[in-house]
Amino acid sequence: MFTVSGTISRIFSDQVLAYLRSQYGDKNQKDLPCPGESVQYLDDEYYLYISDFYQFLNQAELYTNNPEFAWEVYDDFDFRNMGILGYAIVNSTTLQEAIAVACDYVLLVQSHTEVFIRPSQHHSDCFDLCYQVESGPLTCHHDTHMSLVFFIRLIQVLHDASWKPILIGLNHAERSQAIADKTGVNVLTDQDYNFITIEKDVLHAQVTTSDPRLFDIMHANLSEKIAQQAETLTLFQQLEEAIFRLLSDDECNIDRVAEQMCMSRRTLQRRLADYSVSFSQLLDNVRRHYACQLLNQMSVSMNEVALTLGYSELAAFLRAFKRWYGISPSEYREFILGERD
Repeated sequence: MFTVSGTISRIFSDQVLAYLRSQYGDKNQKDLPCPGESVQYLDDEYYLYISDFYQFLNQAELYTNNPEFAWEVYDDFDFRNMGILGYAIVNSTTLQEAIAVACDYVLLVQSHTEVFIRPSQHHSDCFDLCYQVESGPLTCHHDTHMSLVFFIRLIQVLHDASWKPILIGLNHAERSQAIADKTGVNVLTDQDYNFITIEKDVLHAQVTTSDPRLFDIMHANLSEKIAQQAETLTLFQQLEEAIFRLLSDDECNIDRVAEQMCMSRRTLQRRLADYSVSFSQLLDNVRRHYACQLLNQMSVSMNEVALTLGYSELAAFLRAFKRWYGISPSEYREFILGERD
């Protein structure tokens, strides 16, 4: 089963670029990986498609030749660089409140994501801060690692610079020993969620930088922004899912998609016009993102990928993929997805 690729805030790609420039400034800056295109239907250019972001992280590994670079991205990070979100975090009353603010934001800007706190399954008087992206085969271990480190760094900045999680859990085994060596924390693999384990008293610790009055202002502004964007994101996620269901049926046109959305063709056209997006642009984006997911399945042939995406012939898909990413689908499989001999 495939799901839409979703979106993510440029805050996170900007931080990766800042890290690359600071740590690898001696390399040719022209070779820096590109985060990807802005999401067309969000006119503030503040979001990326998550499939592009994942490619960006994989390219960053090639650029740094460091498989664990994601665990270093937030070294010396100032949360105030994140604007309203950052100021809401550093002015929270307790760590639990700061984490809740960050979780609410992540749930908006990174769709198909779960992030929540639950009682620890391994330690009494502790809680697990869990993180998981539900995007089918579209996964990236760098994103998981960056997200866990983000919350670790948040606790270190607001509470204790020497703090470490009681335990780290990963839903995969890749690079787990290297992470254990780097963090000095025991790492469990093949877990139901990625998580860090936090002591109860740490979670309830007061934030010394707190300014309740400033927090109220920033939190209100952040909540308003979340409410405004949630409706738009939901609409386009539903549109992308409707398009994908119709792609391989030779009936993926605006009339059929409008029918799937329980609206008239004219209403759908008007809704798209409100965001200055055409149906052909939306169709092209869905094909672009699902191509990456399909190519991630090594058992799926190129012809099958082309047919699933609604192309009548392989050559049309090959030309489209080259236009999207500047490389061929076979090069994508070999280099971007790291399939080595």
